[in-house]
Amino acid sequence: MPDIFLYTDYRSYLSDWFDESKKQHSFMSYRYLGSKIPTDPGYLVRILSGQRHISEALIPGFIQALRLSDREAQYFQALVPFTKARGERSVREALQKLLALRDLRVKTLESGQYKFYQAWYHTSVRLVLALGKFTGDFGGLARCLSPEITPEQAEESVRLLQDLGLVREDPDGSWHLTEDFITTGDAWKGIGVKEFQRQTLRLAMESVDRHSREERSISTLSLTIPRSELPALKEITKQFRAQVMRWAGAQADPDRVYQVNIQIFPLSQSVPTDDGEELS
Repeated sequence: MPDIFLYTDYRSYLSDWFDESKKQHSFMSYRYLGSKIPTDPGYLVRILSGQRHISEALIPGFIQALRLSDREAQYFQALVPFTKARGERSVREALQKLLALRDLRVKTLESGQYKFYQAWYHTSVRLVLALGKFTGDFGGLARCLSPEITPEQAEESVRLLQDLGLVREDPDGSWHLTEDFITTGDAWKGIGVKEFQRQTLRLAMESVDRHSREERSISTLSLTIPRSELPALKEITKQFRAQVMRWAGAQADPDRVYQVNIQIFPLSQSVPTDDGEELS
């Protein structure tokens, strides 16, 4: 059965659990599972497909039907409100509850990796160190970032990077990267990464007012494509990311850190045609 602690959306976990259960038990069906919770099979289909959310009243029924252990049940109970959370404060509060439960299962390094992606400035601090000549002036390091962080945050970030083995201090007191590039990979499921993405999207919005047009480039593209071609569009952006990384790695004497965000998201539902059918 899938490991619930690897999920950040309870509906994805339920869908994977259901698919695995069908492979192991021929009697498993939406009707059978719905009778155990209990809930309507049709409603269950919409939940597992990500179209609906479960109510608080149904959580105990799901926990019992899925035969979750005490710790798994606690995580599921926290996972439901996290998936539903909207707004920065609600997301952050729900995230902290999930992390507290996940840290009971993860190794020290993995826990640190979650912390690395929980704050946007850890990535920026790491890249500023790549520019060289940092010898412990945390106040100066903090002022290098935009927006500026506190010296305490800068020191916290450097110590975290050191603990993760991403930076090292040389005998002369200077700091350097141990790896040129790091990535979460295509199959990441880390909770902290989702929070990092939220923060960088917010920073992109703030950049409209914080930076002059000469210092930034923020453009948008709205287009119409068949939904079936979304994987192809994702592949195009994946190739673009790889091309940009290769290009950046070949640059001589870099002197500034930039954030590049690439977003793809729907701006409409399926559009009905004149004959009542939906364009999907």
